[in-house]
Amino acid sequence: MDTAAPRSDGRLSRGPSMSTSGKPAGAASEAANYGEDYPRVVSSQPVDLSRTVLQDTPIPLVLTRSVNSQIGGPVTAMVERDVYGADGKTVVIPAGSTMHGRYEGMRRGETRLRTEFTRLVRAVDHAQFDLRASPGVGADLMGRAGLVDDLNQRVAERYGGAVIAGAIEIAGSVIEQRLARQGEGTADGQTVVVAGGQANRNAQSIARLLLERNLDLTDVHIVHGGYQFLVSPSVDLWLARPGERSADQAVRTAGAGTATGAGAAATTRPVALPPPQ
Repeated sequence: MDTAAPRSDGRLSRGPSMSTSGKPAGAASEAANYGEDYPRVVSSQPVDLSRTVLQDTPIPLVLTRSVNSQIGGPVTAMVERDVYGADGKTVVIPAGSTMHGRYEGMRRGETRLRTEFTRLVRAVDHAQFDLRASPGVGADLMGRAGLVDDLNQRVAERYGGAVIAGAIEIAGSVIEQRLARQGEGTADGQTVVVAGGQANRNAQSIARLLLERNLDLTDVHIVHGGYQFLVSPSVDLWLARPGERSADQAVRTAGAGTATGAGAAATTRPVALPPPQ
């Protein structure tokens, strides 16, 4: 209960007791426990979860065309099942929507094909999500980054070349030895020995060159059409309401207004749009 505080005339006044700072004693106690400089984090405004696909939500995809890792290029995939908003009731990304991106050629020692998706197009209304600032990375069905399908490690080319290189080197050594024996006791023996040594050195150079070239081969990774995988967005995806402008649209409209005159620009300047409420 609040206690009566003495007044200047000696009488008791009704109401909460006051601290020396002029604030109610309860507020002073709260400030003592949770001072104004107490560290805290203020949340953003609540958003409409029915129109939001949260970061790291897996989007199931099917590759529409096969890709070959020997050279990079574009990649397209189709959403296999409906993806619901965070409320679990509203379909934000319907089945049949498409994702577009690129894949890069593999480097030596890599066994997974890296794909990045920068654009998502909804099937029902062609609404688009621009993901260029934060691309979604393709992953297998276990969520591990990179795609794995038909990996050709080129064993025959890599190690078959090594066998051929070894055979060439052995042949050069045999030729040198035979020429050396044939040249013994003859007037041209020294010339024959030198020729045999040169043939052996040439064979060794060819063998080394062949071996280095084959060891530098990279694996060939073919991911066939129909391959199933996942993409998890690295940012939240907000589906705009009909008629609501995105930030990019506002900026483009402002640019058009600037070109037509200052008066038009004033009515179409960029507006910071809040997330859907």
